Amino acid sequence: MGEFLVYSLLAFLFAIVGWTSYNAKRPAGFWTFVKAPRVTDLEKYNHAVGRLWYFFAAIFLIFSLASLVGQNGTVAIATLPCAAIAVFGVFMVYFRIEEKYRVK
Repeated sequence: MGEFLVYSLLAFLFAIVGWTSYNAKRPAGFWTFVKAPRVTDLEKYNHAVGRLWYFFAAIFLIFSLASLVGQNGTVAIATLPCAAIAVFGVFMVYFRIEEKYRVK
């Protein structure tokens, strides 16, 4: 039950970040303490970053639901490497988004 609460809370927090990125009036920042890039199309860039965070939230929501099935220790051990892979995937997708919309 503890894994369910942790993953659900993370999913909720990532969804909030996605919502704020999607509706931002300035380029949405992705990295902490790094200024957001200048972009060619602000709305499309922010929507892409917002959808990226929504997707990440959905992954953690799936992890939270998976933690309700089976033995808690086994699922926790199985989802931790999957979460690390998901983080790496989000980084790679963001690099592509930034490359596409960055002012050259």
